[in-house]
Amino acid sequence: MSDLSPPQQMIRRFIEFVPARAILVAAKLGIPDHINAEGVTGAQLAAKLNANTDALHRLLQLLASIEILHEAADHRFTLTPLGETLRSDTPSSVRDYAVYVHDFIYEGFGGLDEAVRTGKPAFEKIYGMPFFQYLEKTPDRAAVFHAGIGNRGRCWRWCDRPWLCDARESKTRFTR
Repeated sequence: MSDLSPPQQMIRRFIEFVPARAILVAAKLGIPDHINAEGVTGAQLAAKLNANTDALHRLLQLLASIEILHEAADHRFTLTPLGETLRSDTPSSVRDYAVYVHDFIYEGFGGLDEAVRTGKPAFEKIYGMPFFQYLEKTPDRAAVFHAGIGNRGRCWRWCDRPWLCDARESKTRFTR
């Protein structure tokens, strides 16, 4: 990004939510679960998902521009290794975490201005109650939370994080 001027860099940061939102929509619609090794066209996928062909094709092209999908010359879309992580049936899936991040963290940051002014949790302002009370009262949202946190926990174990292992070993050594 260093080849951009400071105003251009700032403008780019303003719109960084667009790729993140596209990933969320792909996860919620289950798009990666419907793409096999041969790939699919936007029209084929739209028929499977009961979606608007043109709108879905634009979303698929956006996902290709951020390396979630690859678009071949024949307009068939396949998953990239990054896109594979949004499948629901792989050990390295972060699909549920993507949904959790948007449904909780992203929405919670919608109240950041109020939280900064008052020092009170944004979540309570937005949802009218503390976080865990909200989860108790909304089992469907609690399911999203637990699935997302489960994905994240599995991913951290799945990923190679030597600094994390070193920190755990150091703590264990000093607390024995």
